Amino acid sequence: MRIRGHHLICNLGYKGKGYDERFTSVMSNVMYLIKMNPDLNVRVIDDIDILCSACPNRKGEKYCTNKDTEANKRIKQMDHLVLDILDIQPYSLHNWTELQKKIALDFKLEHLNKLCKNCEWRQLGYCRQGLLDLKEKYNLV
Repeated sequence: MRIRGHHLICNLGYKGKGYDERFTSVMSNVMYLIKMNPDLNVRVIDDIDILCSACPNRKGEKYCTNKDTEANKRIKQMDHLVLDILDIQPYSLHNWTELQKKIALDFKLEHLNKLCKNCEWRQLGYCRQGLLDLKEKYNLV
């Protein structure tokens, strides 16, 4: 499975809600697959992934959003921020459980504030709580 960098963080706060019914269905299926296969290998990318395929903002095969090319650049920058923090190369293959441990160790709340500053889901606090829960799971809080 291919997952873009910033979606590694988005999954932390997923609560069964999404942009629309199709996106929610795809995200729920991905989360179920990961839960049932914690040793799944995922390719971490900086481009359109399985979740983007269901996003109502997606335009065609190339663009993540139909709003503007600047938005596409911002989204790619979000991916690269996560990849840089986690010291991961784009298109590298990783075990899901090991990725979760790496996120728990390396990703800080201040990173979340920077990454998610323009996200419509930020105000709900799901990702923040998900990150704290992940850190607690690995005894890092």
